[in-house]
Amino acid sequence: MKRIKSSWPVLGVLFVLFAVINIVAFVLVNDFTANFWSGYVFITIAWISLLFTTLITIKTHNHERAFFLAAPQILICLVYALLQMIAGIAIIAIPKFNLPASIAIQTILFALFLIIELGLSVYKKRAVVKPETRQNSVTFKKTMLVDLTNAISRCKSQPLKQKLNEIEELLTYSDPVSSEETIEYENRISELFSQVKNSLYQQESYPATLLCNEIAILIKQRNEICAASKKH
Repeated sequence: MKRIKSSWPVLGVLFVLFAVINIVAFVLVNDFTANFWSGYVFITIAWISLLFTTLITIKTHNHERAFFLAAPQILICLVYALLQMIAGIAIIAIPKFNLPASIAIQTILFALFLIIELGLSVYKKRAVVKPETRQNSVTFKKTMLVDLTNAISRCKSQPLKQKLNEIEELLTYSDPVSSEETIEYENRISELFSQVKNSLYQQESYPATLLCNEIAILIKQRNEICAASKKH
């Protein structure tokens, strides 16, 4: 299985930051009051949530670009961690901060974070194509090949026709089955090919050629994801 080598440093940086936060907290603070422990515990929970979410994302996404498609969930954790740090530091820094109020504020913040995270998880599960449906999800490849055949027959520019033929060959030998990790690429490919068709209609071969280059790159990236998924 292909690991996300460039994503591991992200996790390493988070671990280092978490360690620095702990060192600073215990070095600078002299009076370990109830407010200190209230703020410290919730800050720790926030950073553990961020570390855990990042680690799970790395383990469950076997391709580098697929990892970044999961970024919204990590971003929510990061925003929560930063907000909790601000609230926690304020609670620790103000000696006379009301303890029940500090716990209530941080509990509400944590509850909002959990609600948003769980809501996003439920949405993602509902949005994922079911395995039995996914096995028959070959519409993208079939549609693209039909559109390519039509475009090649209408194309009068030999260099552009050559590019279209290259794309057709790439698609012909690509995995026909779509997955949740390839949907983003397929949507982008379809958008770009619509622009290619418009350029053909307006007889603008140069912009269409540039678009074809980008489409070819995206198809290769899609093929890499498909290949990595099979090895997983």
